[in-house]
Amino acid sequence: MKLTKNNNVLSYRLIAPSTILAAFLIIPFFVGSYLIQVILFGLITAYLCGAWNISGGYGGLVSFGHGAFIGIGAYATAIPLVYYELPGWLGILLGGAISAACGYVLSWTICRFQVKGFYFAVSTILFAEILMSVATWSRYLGRGMGVPLPSVANAFNLQFLGVIPYYYMALLLVCLMILITHQIERSRLGWYLRATRQSEDASSALGIDVTMVKVIAMTLSAFLTGVGGGVYVLALRYCSPYDVFGIMFSTTLMLGTLLGGRGTVYGPIIGIAMLTVVKEVLTFSAEALGGISSFALVLVGWGIILCFVAKFLPNGIGPWIWNRLPKKAVA
Repeated sequence: MKLTKNNNVLSYRLIAPSTILAAFLIIPFFVGSYLIQVILFGLITAYLCGAWNISGGYGGLVSFGHGAFIGIGAYATAIPLVYYELPGWLGILLGGAISAACGYVLSWTICRFQVKGFYFAVSTILFAEILMSVATWSRYLGRGMGVPLPSVANAFNLQFLGVIPYYYMALLLVCLMILITHQIERSRLGWYLRATRQSEDASSALGIDVTMVKVIAMTLSAFLTGVGGGVYVLALRYCSPYDVFGIMFSTTLMLGTLLGGRGTVYGPIIGIAMLTVVKEVLTFSAEALGGISSFALVLVGWGIILCFVAKFLPNGIGPWIWNRLPKKAVA
């Protein structure tokens, strides 16, 4: 009897993810190119949001400067590809490694001097702004004009003329992020991160090396973010300092995590999915009305949603949905 109950629980937990994955696998065969691009960049953003969630959601390291790691991954992929014809996959790994090194140095320095809360967020913003200034003024990095990627078909370099291959790459990244976050949540590192987020003093009293936990979380998050930045620039075929280093990208990652539920496996994906839908609806509304900035309207809409969630769903939409599922599905 107990074995049957466990099998039923396992079935409930597998049915929904498997169905959603199957739907995403066949979507490209039934929708147009525009919608594919929207979903593609939504998947990449969801992956990046999951990377932010490791440090900002589980560890409580609220970073407004994750665009720095996105930019490092983007330029580390674009520059070797354009100037030296090195394969894109090598640039992606290089961008992840450089981002991890920068994340390690940045987090260790900040934690070493016990910079916390608001000052930690400001420090990450400054880091991203410094890198954006360097990219803007450097001729080698294309200055403010950025670096366009050639439109050629070379599978070994991860260069494709269409968006379908990048769509499946992004979907694979999201699946990997779910697995990584799932393992972290159930590992000792996950327990340490949650304990540190709740109380650093209590965690230290229990023998947890708070500084090392933070450094590990930021380093892993930076590496995954750098990898995502490389895939992002390959799919976009253009690397601009204002797109990758800008605070808007970093804010989107934080907003998506808070909206969906920080410190959860599926929260960032749910949050980005909602933000993407709202963005597209408001963009089309602004174009239909005319005379209204779609960018400003999207920011207002996102702000209203965030205020609503902060007031009525402080833990995010994901936990709210999870708590209302049938008990036998979440037992």
